[in-house]
Amino acid sequence: MAAAFTQNNGRIRVEFSMPWYMRLVSLPFLAGGLLFLAVCWQILRQDLFGRGYWSEDWVGFVMCLVFALVIGVPGLVLATLRYFVELDRILQQVIVIRKFGPVKFSSLRKLT
Repeated sequence: MAAAFTQNNGRIRVEFSMPWYMRLVSLPFLAGGLLFLAVCWQILRQDLFGRGYWSEDWVGFVMCLVFALVIGVPGLVLATLRYFVELDRILQQVIVIRKFGPVKFSSLRKLT
């Protein structure tokens, strides 16, 4: 695991990143999620423009959409996961940040 250190106005930031080959684990999850999304698109296209019947196909559409989310979201998390630790000497605190995609979780701890 590689780490990058930056310092700015009394604040030290350490970024831990996974090597590129560890991110390859996310590819099967992303591929499975995209496959189910493609099936959802085909069901929707057939119902709107083809000979499909929504009353017969809505269960399959919902199941494929749920499978796409259940399989694809963990792949997205694994692909974009980043981990930061910020040390603020002036305020005497440590901030631990876990970030993936647009979502960011942080926890504040006192520096002792």
